[in-house]
Parts: sequence; structure tokens; C-alpha cells
Amino acid sequence: LEAGDSVPADSRIVWVTANFGVQEASLTGESTPVIKTASALNEEDVPLADRANMVYMGTHVVYGHARALVVDIGMKTELGKIATMVSEISRETTPLQKKLEEFGKWIVYLCFALVAIVFLLEVLRGGKLIDVFLTAVSLAVAAIPEGLPAVVTIALALGVHRMVKRNALIRKLPSVETLGCATVICSDKTGTLTKNEMTVRAVFAGGKLFDVTGIGYAPKGEFILNGNSVKLSSETDLASALRSSVLCNSAELKVSEGIYRIVGDPTEGALLTSAAKAGILKEDLEREFVFVDEIPFDSERKRMTVVRDARGKVSAFVKGAPDILLGICKRIQHNGVINPISKDDIADISKMNDALANKAMRVLAVAYKDLDSAPKDMNASGIESDLVFVGLIAMMDPPREEVKAAMKECAASGIKAVMITGDHKNTAVAIAKELGFFKSDSLAL
Repeated sequence: LEAGDSVPADSRIVWVTANFGVQEASLTGESTPVIKTASALNEEDVPLADRANMVYMGTHVVYGHARALVVDIGMKTELGKIATMVSEISRETTPLQKKLEEFGKWIVYLCFALVAIVFLLEVLRGGKLIDVFLTAVSLAVAAIPEGLPAVVTIALALGVHRMVKRNALIRKLPSVETLGCATVICSDKTGTLTKNEMTVRAVFAGGKLFDVTGIGYAPKGEFILNGNSVKLSSETDLASALRSSVLCNSAELKVSEGIYRIVGDPTEGALLTSAAKAGILKEDLEREFVFVDEIPFDSERKRMTVVRDARGKVSAFVKGAPDILLGICKRIQHNGVINPISKDDIADISKMNDALANKAMRVLAVAYKDLDSAPKDMNASGIESDLVFVGLIAMMDPPREEVKAAMKECAASGIKAVMITGDHKNTAVAIAKELGFFKSDSLAL
């Protein structure tokens, strides 16, 4: 398996590179890739999301290489089990069907009672038994509302017609009434309320915080500073931060029939998209900055380094967790000038990192270092030291624009909305506030 592959079967990993990640959103709902290993797990009955030595059908490899032994195919896979469960769902009666059934029973009981009373009264009055019987049966037949099913069907059909005009397709007539009975909507977050596409929302470089517009992987948007759009030519530090994030990147931004997609890590894809909004394209930079080698990201180092050669000038570009990178940065770029990093600089960067993280954003730091020559040995301790800090890049899985309007309609209709997610509580609350879910009296459990 390698980057871009769709996993064809549930498999046990038997060999893996140091950095092998799989996108498992289709099974677990988590938008960030899961790092896999070939090691055995220490306990039994591990939840699906924590089975680090397994890959599953329907998931996608975002980076790295691995070999895996197939253990289940078809309906025996985890995806197949979901299909089996869906197919075994029993058909439930709708509220309307339950009410009609109850109504029908009451009519039958009432008819039997009336028929019995009429039959007894006619017999007591001395009527012929056969005539009394026929009168009672005629009364019973007349009392049954034969037109009720037709009236209900026509009413539901008119409801479907009105729904179609609002671009809502309904397969079964009773669903119109069921939809009308809804008082609570419980919705998953990732991919439903959000686009499941990581998007850069802010860049902090040269002591300035730039807001980034546009959502998704399409490179459409601009950089805003104090309410005004900025040009890259006038912001040296912003350009340097975006350039470093592209040069320290393993993903690819591709377009097919006007639709942009990412091959690789969604986080790295978000960096490529934000740079492309400023006209910085990876394929253009790679013509000048030739790839030499890389130190891949791992969970212990929490950073990644790529070494590139620009016509004899060798540089290392690094990105990773801000707190980790700040510890190995000795210099900082400000207005294109490189100075020693001070305690005040570190305090300002840390404060900005906390502020962005509290807004439910994932924050990465970028840095670089010029080398004397291409290293013969990719020793992290030697290359990843005395770095020049360039900036912070904050991103998040953006909410769908139409959700806010839908929330207002739900509230106006008396429908309570609930968001369900596996995110951290603070992250969930921040996203819920942006979507309009979280009010002053709301609860996060």
C-alpha cells in the first residue's frame, strides 16, 4: 500500500515505514489520518479506532508505504458488517400508520357495538330475522370509511409534491408525515456539518495575524490584514511562511474537471491550497528547490524536515508542533530580517498559538535553516537545530455554509438540534458556536 491507494480488504499490517497514515473517516468519522504500526497490540477487544496494526476496506492511504496480509473480504469486512446491519433493520411503522391503525380498530369496535344494538332492537320489535340481519350488515358496511385510504394517500402525495418543489426527494409517502413529526435532529459533525476538508484560516508571520478566506481545497480566497486584502509582494514574512510550508510537504494538489482534491495528508493539502491562493504552487517551487532528502514526521518528534537544493544553496525546511519547534529555534524572521529570537518573541508566539487553538484550530509552526552542503547523513539533531522561526499556520475543518441557515430554520420550526462528534470538548464547543448550535443555555457532554 502507498499514498493514494484505496484499501481493498481488511488486512493486518506486517511491514510499515516510519510514517504510514490512513484516512479512516468513512469508518470512525475522524478527519485526521491515523498513524499505523506493524507491532502487535497488548490487549484484546480493542475498539476499531485504536487498532493501529490494521487497515480496513474503504479507507485511504494518505502517506507512507506498508505491506499487509488480507484477513477479511466482502461482507466479512468492517464495512461489510455495516452493510449487513443496515440490511437487517426491521421496517418500523410511521406515526401516521400507528394512528390510522388505532383509528381503524376504534371504528371496528364502534361498528360492532352499533350493529349489535340495532340487531337486538329490531329483533325485540318483532322484525324478521333475515331482514334484521341484512339491515345490520348493511349498516356495518356503510359505517366503514372506504374512502379514508384514498384521502390519506392523496394528502401525502400533495405533501410529496410540495417537498419536490423544495428539492427534497422522498421515496415513501408516509415519510412526509414522519418528517413533520420530528422534534429533535441529531447530526454527526465531520463531513455532515463540516466539509471534511482541512482549510487554513489564519497565518501569523512577522508579528502580524493574517486571516485567510475561502474554504475547501479549491485555491480561491485571499489574505486579509486589518480588514484589507494584502499582496504577497508587500509581505515578505507571509510569503516566506507559505513557501516553507510548501517545500516541507509530501502531499499533492490535483484538479480534475474543475474539482480539486488532495493526494496525501489533508493537513499538508490545506497548506498547499493556502499557498496556491497567494500564487505559490508546489510544482513551480520544486523546479528551483530540488528535493534532496527528508526526515518524516513521527509522533515522538512531532515535526517533519525536508532538505532541498536551490542551485547549490541547500536549505532544510521544518514544520511541526509550535511548542516543539520554538524549543529548537534560535532565530526569527521579521520584515525579511533575521534576528536572534528573544523571550518576548517566544511569549508572543505562545500567546498567539493558545488563542488560535482555543478557536478550534490546529496550529503548525514553520521554520527553515540554510546548510553548508547536502547532508550525507540525515541526522535530526544536527539538521533540526539553530532554526529560523518563520510563522504559525492555523487550520480547521470548515463548517458548511448552509448549516447556519438550516439551524435558524430548525429553531423557527421548534426543532432541537444536537451535534455529535468525537472531538475534544473545547474544540466541539468552538465549532458548535460557529455553527449556531451552542447557545447560552446549551450543554456539552
